[in-house]
Amino acid sequence: MATHGSRDLNSAKRSRSTHIANLTKLYKKLEENMSSYVDYENVKQLKDRLCENFETLKCVHQERVSLCTDSVMYEDLSKSFKSSRKNFDKFQERLSQWLVADEKAPDDDKISSVSRASTTASSRSNLRSARAKHLLAEHKMRNAMGETQTRTGTACTRTGTACTRTGTVCT
Repeated sequence: MATHGSRDLNSAKRSRSTHIANLTKLYKKLEENMSSYVDYENVKQLKDRLCENFETLKCVHQERVSLCTDSVMYEDLSKSFKSSRKNFDKFQERLSQWLVADEKAPDDDKISSVSRASTTASSRSNLRSARAKHLLAEHKMRNAMGETQTRTGTACTRTGTACTRTGTVCT
C-alpha cells in the first residue's frame, strides 16, 4: 500500500514531467511562429506563457527536490534543471534578438507569406535574368578578345592554339 509521502513524490514527479513537456511544446510553437514576422503578436504572447511556465517549473522542481531522499537522484535533478535553465536563457536571448529585429524591420519586410512567396519567385526570376545577362556579356567579351587576338597574331585560350602567357597549347 502506498503511503502519503510516496503519493506526494509521484505527484511531484508527474507535475515536473508535465511542466517540462509544456515548455518543450512552447519552444516548438515559438520556433514555428518565429519563422516570419507575420506572427509577431502571437510570439509575444507565447513568450509570456513561456516565462510563466518556467517560473512554475522552478517551483515544481523545488518541490520535487525537497521530496528527494536519494543523493544520486538529487544530482540528476539538479543537472536536469541547470540544463533547462541554460536552454531557457539561450532561447530568451534569441527571442529578444528576434523581437528587436522585428521592431527595426521596415513595414514592407512584414509582408504576408503569400506576398513573400511571390517576391521570392520574382527575385529568382531577376537572378536568372542577371545570370543570363552576365553570361551574354562574358560571351561577347570572349568573342571581342578572340577577334583582337586574331588581328594581332596571338592566340586565344579557347581556340586550342598557343597561349600568349605560357606559350603552350591550351585546350
